[in-house]
Amino acid sequence: MKGAIFTIILFIFFMSCDKDESKDIVRPVSKENIQGKTEKGPFVTGSKVTLYELDAQLRQTGKNIFTTETTDDIGSFTFDSKMELSSQFVEVEINGYFFNEYKNSLSDSQIKLNAITDVSGRNKINVNILTHLEYKRIKKLVAGGVNFSNAKKQAKTELLKSFRINEEFQNPEDISFFDGTNASTALLAISAILLEGKKESEFSQFISMISNNFSENGTIDNKELIDEIKYSSNNVNQTDVKNNLVKYYKEKGHTLNIGELWKYIDYNGDGILDEDDLNISPNGSLTPESFFDKEENTNAIITSLYSNAFAYYQSIIFLDAVRSNNKDSDIKNLINPYNDNISKAYVNGYRTISGCNNIIEGLESLSSNYPPDYDINPYLATAKGFRALLYVDLVQHWGDMPFITQRPTMDNLYIPRIDKETIYTFLEKDLKGVKDHLPNEVYNYANPFLPASLIDAILATIALERGKDASVYLDNIINCGIYKLESKSVDIYNTLNAETIFGLRTEQSEVPFSTDFKKGIYHPIIRYSGVFLKYAETALKKGDTSNAIGFINTVRSAKGLTVISSGSDVAKSIANTWKDIYGQDYGYFVLLKRLNLAIKELGISSHMQLLPIPGRELNLNPEMTQNPGYTF
Repeated sequence: MKGAIFTIILFIFFMSCDKDESKDIVRPVSKENIQGKTEKGPFVTGSKVTLYELDAQLRQTGKNIFTTETTDDIGSFTFDSKMELSSQFVEVEINGYFFNEYKNSLSDSQIKLNAITDVSGRNKINVNILTHLEYKRIKKLVAGGVNFSNAKKQAKTELLKSFRINEEFQNPEDISFFDGTNASTALLAISAILLEGKKESEFSQFISMISNNFSENGTIDNKELIDEIKYSSNNVNQTDVKNNLVKYYKEKGHTLNIGELWKYIDYNGDGILDEDDLNISPNGSLTPESFFDKEENTNAIITSLYSNAFAYYQSIIFLDAVRSNNKDSDIKNLINPYNDNISKAYVNGYRTISGCNNIIEGLESLSSNYPPDYDINPYLATAKGFRALLYVDLVQHWGDMPFITQRPTMDNLYIPRIDKETIYTFLEKDLKGVKDHLPNEVYNYANPFLPASLIDAILATIALERGKDASVYLDNIINCGIYKLESKSVDIYNTLNAETIFGLRTEQSEVPFSTDFKKGIYHPIIRYSGVFLKYAETALKKGDTSNAIGFINTVRSAKGLTVISSGSDVAKSIANTWKDIYGQDYGYFVLLKRLNLAIKELGISSHMQLLPIPGRELNLNPEMTQNPGYTF
């Protein structure tokens, strides 16, 4: 019995020893000199650097706070006064302007970066994008009972894994652009990915969102953040980033050796860092010839267009239905510049267009030196079709819009609104001959290429929006002989069918269409029945009510609905036929607008026929103006 009790006591003793060893013991330290580099790009002279003492839970004690400034334009700082700290754990914060490697100039606004470390065995602390992204995660782990050393190691591994990096690097506060190592190359690659295509104010918000999301479970699992990182990875110009930074340091009297950035950038979005991400040209630059000459690369970016378009239409379908629901005025209050769905729709619309511009510019600049079995024309046609589809929809929902037809650069960030007639004129010309390179067959969701008839459908919509005759385009669709009006018994939301000209598959995204409109795994966007109703529209505009009624009744008969009489209100009959078949699903709201019925039928104010420009866009783009009727 005594032996048993003794054994239990020993067990408890050793267990308690193990537990104590897992805890961090705070120890006072004395430091004579702490120095380091602050790099995003390098921070410029006079940037404020603050060191905070932390307790065992990595909370600021408020007791010992030290400040200094960067002493040069490559981000160097030194705390040269003696520091008596009651804890070895410190947080370093940098606030200031930095050299923007994309703009090749100093930033227009300041940013803040942080780092956390144990100074008991070090006198150097570098602050960079990696230290910033990991510091909240380290705090979260320590608060959950993980000791500091293990928390640092875990957060570093998780962070690198989030960017597909499986190499073992030193702690981020030991990494600097000056090192000339794989770690310093990876640091610049990640910094470039996160800054790509963003203004500094937008960048600060973006890295803050990543830091918060990553801190929760050691992964970046927010879909919007994932999509943004993936998109930015596809568009990083490694040559400009590298050359601009090397030139900057040279002007400051320093030599910078940067490795091959492409090794740490998932260009093709397959989740793996390997040579398939980039067919490197001799000088190590990313060019159309070294990327788009591989069909699998082009195919990967085409696939991403569908994902971005899915996100766009998901928000638009919801917003159209909100304005179509005249029974709930509280819901209508959601239509304001601060609504999240409005902002998401706007951003995802332009994200899709930007991807199209990337493909078009890349493919059009290719020489003939690509494999003979690689036909670039269907890819080019699909990108032009997607661009036109999204621009028409953006104009329908917002009116005059910024019109961008080139790859994104720092020079085309501030674009004013262009009148819709100019946009429509460009798109009509741009789509000439495009459908000749697309499949003339019923739409298959697995096919990366758009169907040829979609081009006619887009051109017909443009004609109707401009008050012109759309019959030539509608005739092309009807006479191609591959579509038909399905009966009501055919579930177009769960089966491939001859009614869908273009649609999206909900399986392509983790987030389905709004629950109110998710009727199956497929969601038609352009329908064959819409072609007949558009023909009724164009006949009505020409005063041919008899022909218009004929087209309406063709649809109603196919769907098992009662036909309308010759004396019916044609415009209202067009709208009611759509609503009888598809309710308030996509297409209903813009149809009411075009028929001049939206205000009367929905009971909305005139200004609500257009969506407000998101407040975020007005903040970021000084050239942007708000739509009438909305306050910012």
